[in-house]
Amino acid sequence: MACGEKRQNDGQELVTIDLKGLIQTDGKPVLLEDFAASVTEVPLETTDLSLINYLGMLIYEDGRFYINGDEQFYIFDKEGNFLKGFGHKGEGPEEFNRVEQIIAVPGKILLYDLPKQNILEYDRKGNLLDILKVPFRFRAVTPLKNGEYMGYMSNYSGQERLHFGVFEPGGEVRDSVFYTEQYQAESLIVFYREGQFLKGINDQLLFKEYFNDTIFVVQDKKLQPAYFLDLGDRRTSYGDRFEPVEPGPGVDFFNLLIPVVFVGETKDYLVFNSKGTILYDKKKRIAERVKLMYRDEEFIPKFISEDNTTVIGYYEDEENEDNPVLILVRLEE
Repeated sequence: MACGEKRQNDGQELVTIDLKGLIQTDGKPVLLEDFAASVTEVPLETTDLSLINYLGMLIYEDGRFYINGDEQFYIFDKEGNFLKGFGHKGEGPEEFNRVEQIIAVPGKILLYDLPKQNILEYDRKGNLLDILKVPFRFRAVTPLKNGEYMGYMSNYSGQERLHFGVFEPGGEVRDSVFYTEQYQAESLIVFYREGQFLKGINDQLLFKEYFNDTIFVVQDKKLQPAYFLDLGDRRTSYGDRFEPVEPGPGVDFFNLLIPVVFVGETKDYLVFNSKGTILYDKKKRIAERVKLMYRDEEFIPKFISEDNTTVIGYYEDEENEDNPVLILVRLEE
């Protein structure tokens, strides 16, 4: 267990979260039902039209789940009943090549197709409304309140210049922020969803990179530091990812670089996944690693509902004909 403290950063409160001693350690096993306010299972209906081989993207809002499949996306109701498939993989003008993100905005669901640099707009019933053009191969994009978009670019090659940019669909990139350092990459590794924009409470827009130790709030097209993750001697610099990894017994890339994945925010907690669950209690300003046990397995948080009330994980169940069973967890009453 570790504590946090407040600091000021250009008028923005900067909270330090002490994670020293919590990285790569085992948490105390706790039954999920004893820890959470409520736990609900939602088996996703298996049909020939709704087969999910890998659950990598999920939106849960207004009693609907929007979930990725191999060739299209699916809509399920809150009981897990399959409602409709939407979007299709292909080379046609209304099809996607590879969706990098699924984004919820009022009345719409957006799919960001990185290779085609398209944002496909659908209504909540899965009907295509529009296709918006993105002017750069950003790794992640997010709509801003003024109708513009912000994009993030990973420096996975070591030579990338553009870090963030603001754009209108079909327009040019402006208000750019650039990487200040470049690297000669000895190893080239691209991480899925390396930088993520996430919806926080009170309609705040948050951002965190995979190996960065800071969570930012997006305000007025700028990123303001909100939380600093103090990793102690487990802290690594951005340039470390480009160093060669010498293989050996029990040694891999993630023994050397420690990813702290920010799953999202609820009313009382910041939820992290770093080879297990870390919860930061915002009221008590204490971070704790917990091993949440469910059905004799460790529950790993993967997603958070759009209203920031529900943490979502899943397990595979042969009795459900291999489609996932979602686990909906409310940490607070």
